[in-house]
Amino acid sequence: VGVRDDDGNIVPVEDSKETDLRKVTCVLAQIQAEITQAEQERVRALWDIDALWQVLVRTRLTGSQVTVVSPEGRYFMKKTQLDASRSIDGRRNARIEEAASLEELHGMLESASTSVAFEVSGASGMALALNGVYRQRKDVLPEIRFVKCCKAIASSGVPVEVRLDGTSWKFLAEDRPLALKVSPPTTASP
Repeated sequence: VGVRDDDGNIVPVEDSKETDLRKVTCVLAQIQAEITQAEQERVRALWDIDALWQVLVRTRLTGSQVTVVSPEGRYFMKKTQLDASRSIDGRRNARIEEAASLEELHGMLESASTSVAFEVSGASGMALALNGVYRQRKDVLPEIRFVKCCKAIASSGVPVEVRLDGTSWKFLAEDRPLALKVSPPTTASP
């Protein structure tokens, strides 16, 4: 900003008449908006949050106070609070997924006499994702298609779908083909 002379006035450096540097005080200014924006960017990177989150920074003499607001409206003042919340959310989602798997298993067992299903087990290495129980989907007729299901029976990993493509079975993970083709039996349908 400038320098403060002995009389207390702040003047630009060029206008100061004092030549003895020991008698002059340099006056610096901080631009609050720039400091706040830089702190918000630092917090976003450090806390691993995206632009949907709101970051509030209150600059204080004792240190900046940071409050982060999630898109759902949850407030966090410490990164450890956010980490704990993410961990709790992960466990909650796993419980929901387990409950859905058990419902799926129950449905499969109830319709066992009318459904076509098979199990793949013993695959290892790159083919490990193929292990699981597959049930025929009836909603995609006339195509023959099986979907991996029942995480309660086998750890399923990525969702895998099996389709009969002409003369060979294709295994797909998230609509991308896996490097495996199996020819169907020539005497019986799947």
